[in-house]
Amino acid sequence: NKFVEANKGILAIRDVELLNTNSQSILFEFLSTKKGGLYGLNEKLYEIRILFTSTIHLETLKEGFSGTDASLGSKFFDRISQLVLYFPSFHENKSSVLSDFVSVWTELDFPKRDRPKEIEYWLEKNGSKFFGNFRDLQKLAINWRQYQLMGYNGDRILKIIEIEFFKSLYFPDQSPDLGNTFFVDTSQDYYTVIEKDFRKFVKSLAIKTYGKLINAPNKKPFGVPYRSMEGW
Repeated sequence: NKFVEANKGILAIRDVELLNTNSQSILFEFLSTKKGGLYGLNEKLYEIRILFTSTIHLETLKEGFSGTDASLGSKFFDRISQLVLYFPSFHENKSSVLSDFVSVWTELDFPKRDRPKEIEYWLEKNGSKFFGNFRDLQKLAINWRQYQLMGYNGDRILKIIEIEFFKSLYFPDQSPDLGNTFFVDTSQDYYTVIEKDFRKFVKSLAIKTYGKLINAPNKKPFGVPYRSMEGW
């Protein structure tokens, strides 16, 4: 059905590395063209441009094909990689973060007149930390709009965003276990921010692990009396 719908158009397949073996096999057969450059299974009937996307860096994907963690067959990758385009993330290149935010605001159908100007410098300053790329911009736009609807002015919203975004909305760099990982931002002041946040993290981890602070041992892994953690 997807092939029929996309005939004479474009078929986009996102997160190509997630295709299972059966899907890869079907697509490999579908993409095996005969004279005329048409695609299809039993019959070559379809004139389609197919776009495969992945958020995994191309070099990482290619390295995986020869190892045990390969998610795509090497023949399938060879078949789909006629033209490869790599778009850097905001983490690597933040030059377009402001124009992309404008695009996101427009795509969400928020009023153009209400698009925040106060956030422009903040976006350019923090763009290199946007591991979520457009997801981060979408969260920012939606959160900003909600505060607008609550009647907050731009300066007040910016102050809230500066604190809130990296606390609850931030798309962190990939980690195998986010629940047990503390991220240190070296741009923050140690005594007033990092140490305070770390104490909250340890307290939360103790509750998560033992149910109650009083049950957390004074020795390993915390080595802190529960009374001290209560004070945190």
